[in-house]
Amino acid sequence: MADGVQGLAGLIDHARRLGAKGAEVLVTTMEGIILEVQRRKIVRNDATHSDQVVVRCWDERGGEGVAKATSPSEGLVEEALAKAVRATGDMAAGPVGRLSAPIGGLGIDDRRHSLLTLNDRSDVILSAEKGARSADRRVRTDGFRYGDRRVHRQFVNSRGLSFQDWSTFYEAQGTVLITDDFGDIALTDELSSRAFASIASMPFGSSLVERLLALTGPPQKIAGPVRVLLPPRVVASLFEKIGTLFSVDDLETGRTFLGRAAQAAGNQPIFDTRVHLLDDGTVPGSLRTHAFDDRGVTPVPLTLLKEGKVDGRFIDPNTARRRDLRSTGHWYGDGMRPNNLILRGGNRSINVLLSEAEEPVLVVDAATGGLDEVTGEIRWRVFGRLIRKNQLIGPVRGALLTGNVLEVLKGGVDLASDTDRLGHVDAPGMLLDGFSAE
Repeated sequence: MADGVQGLAGLIDHARRLGAKGAEVLVTTMEGIILEVQRRKIVRNDATHSDQVVVRCWDERGGEGVAKATSPSEGLVEEALAKAVRATGDMAAGPVGRLSAPIGGLGIDDRRHSLLTLNDRSDVILSAEKGARSADRRVRTDGFRYGDRRVHRQFVNSRGLSFQDWSTFYEAQGTVLITDDFGDIALTDELSSRAFASIASMPFGSSLVERLLALTGPPQKIAGPVRVLLPPRVVASLFEKIGTLFSVDDLETGRTFLGRAAQAAGNQPIFDTRVHLLDDGTVPGSLRTHAFDDRGVTPVPLTLLKEGKVDGRFIDPNTARRRDLRSTGHWYGDGMRPNNLILRGGNRSINVLLSEAEEPVLVVDAATGGLDEVTGEIRWRVFGRLIRKNQLIGPVRGALLTGNVLEVLKGGVDLASDTDRLGHVDAPGMLLDGFSAE
């Protein structure tokens, strides 16, 4: 690797000598480890390492070329510029200027990372698996895995930007299984954080088994319309998908259900007015907090949904220059994606909402499947419990739950005050109508 951002500046000079209108270089280096345990023994202990260099060049017409490799070189610049010459011109294309300096410390570099030993790391995942296996003799464990990585990003461009940051990431996951008289059940959980202490302090193995045991017993048959309580982890997974649909191109072309619904609604809400979604890449300690995106832009906090209406958009550098706007700092990899999503909660707890419900409520614990971004259709296989007035009727195992997200979130019943974080999404529980089960 080149010697820091000063070494990378030589590649920018090389691009200029070749006649490039503009150029930028992003170098990402990752060092980490992956541990896996089975039956209280470490069965995998792998060090991980990766390097990626991305060079962008623009010619006088605004043609853009991108070249990638594992190490920086003048040849990579020449490859990118050759692609730019063959590309369609766009006079709005080019490197970004110094819109604002990155906010110091946003990378969240856990100082403990370099001091961690194998025992420190293995204790986290061995304790989680031990907690799961000792909670109930019938429980089996699978895929208990720990991983961490430290990422160093360096960015320079021909308009004077020269940034770098360091970030740490920690992850743990595991699956528990049980077989009773009515079949097999499996649940998976995962944790992610920027700090080792957060991962190490969570007894997720035993809590996962507690959820698993609540699903055992004679399953209830459900069919037709059903009121549903989604816990924060399931709401977070739903809005993780919705959050990817706010790029300016997707919204304006109507490629997705969100864009078409927003165009048809005009200035009217498309969801319940209590649905309020923020995107903030500057939240200290959050999973997708970075000092700058892959184009050198500091993230801009946005209100994506305001009282049920589409309000914010992810704006890429080319569109921003074309419209005399500011790029929002959401470019990662080869396109736009959300940073940290925050969904506003309600005023009452999940227990209160369930105690007030006169009709049976399906309390979902886990859902597999997904949201169709074109149609808005939801199809989930769910495990959970059927409850009336906060009293258990029985477990629900593998039911098919369907609905359209526009109808489900338009006729929202209530948002809970209970919140939790799944990855980069903070979300509350939600009590919803509009689903059908079979």
